[in-house]
Amino acid sequence: MEYLVDGYNLLFRIVPAPDDVETTRKELVQFLISVPLKIRVVFDSPSEGGSELPIQSKKGPLEILFSPRELCADRYILELLSHEKGEITLVTSDRPLAFSAKEYGFRTISAEEFLVLAHHKRKKKKGKPHYQESDFEKEELRKIFEKRLKNNGF
Repeated sequence: MEYLVDGYNLLFRIVPAPDDVETTRKELVQFLISVPLKIRVVFDSPSEGGSELPIQSKKGPLEILFSPRELCADRYILELLSHEKGEITLVTSDRPLAFSAKEYGFRTISAEEFLVLAHHKRKKKKGKPHYQESDFEKEELRKIFEKRLKNNGF
């Protein structure tokens, strides 16, 4: 199973108004690297100096993609999915994007569902983590728990 993540959608679900988007994106990438799942994350091309072609890099097991300059990440994700076969789950809380992905026959989960799964997988990972949870991760966990408490009437 591979997870294709709508990067900024996930990022802004965790930190709705980050002071520094680039730093927060880097923290998100570090978090995703620590998750023992096959993950590709897609971000919008930088507004200045973006490439006409998609930019692709790899950090450990994580594949990082930036959409081409003239194509938003949502459209690039749909373009990627249109050429895919196999078990791919799209991670997004963007309803129109999720709906389109389902039309292609792909499974979708919300950003919040993915965060719960990611934390569960990280806990199951054997051995001690080689990192300490960042403020970004602590904030993410706090929001998940607050949401659960609120939804359960506490």
